[in-house]
Amino acid sequence: MAEGTKSKQLASNGITVVVTARDEKKGLESIEKLKQLDLPGHVVFHQLDVTDPASIRSLEDFVTNHFGKLDILVNNGGINGVVAKGEGACIAANYYGSKGMCEALIPLLKLSDSPRIVNITSTWGILEVLNS
Repeated sequence: MAEGTKSKQLASNGITVVVTARDEKKGLESIEKLKQLDLPGHVVFHQLDVTDPASIRSLEDFVTNHFGKLDILVNNGGINGVVAKGEGACIAANYYGSKGMCEALIPLLKLSDSPRIVNITSTWGILEVLNS
């Protein structure tokens, strides 16, 4: 799962990419932009809120039913604790969201010949930001 530049890079190498986003409209817009690039990989969208266990299960079911396994998990979701509703929301998304994704999708990664987990963060993921 990836978005933007990461999705483009993976799809340009012939990899099927499931782009995820909380906002379905924005996610579908990203897919349309990627499809216009005529990349050799396939790109699809699935709505995902990493703070919602039901949403994570829905993605897990989608990957299981459409692909049967997962080769690469890119944890790239994150929110700024100042913009979101304080520290709790930030930690829920940036830490527990990635943790929940790993817990749910590692069984599908175990079915791959070359499983990988990539955790990407920004300054939003730095705990010091919460204290400033």
